Amino acid sequence: MWSYKKVCFRCKSRSCPHCGVNAGKIWIQYLLTLVPDGEWQHITFTIPYEF
Repeated sequence: MWSYKKVCFRCKSRSCPHCGVNAGKIWIQYLLTLVPDGEWQHITFTIPYEF
């Protein structure tokens, strides 16, 4: 009879449901440190005409 043992580990991959969520939270906190404090923020992206 085969015996199975589940071993949990963190792969640190962005595509992993567990590790990706944690990486996303860390990334969002980093981005929030880059923008100045204010009541609201508005970002506009422009794309060249060629695209």
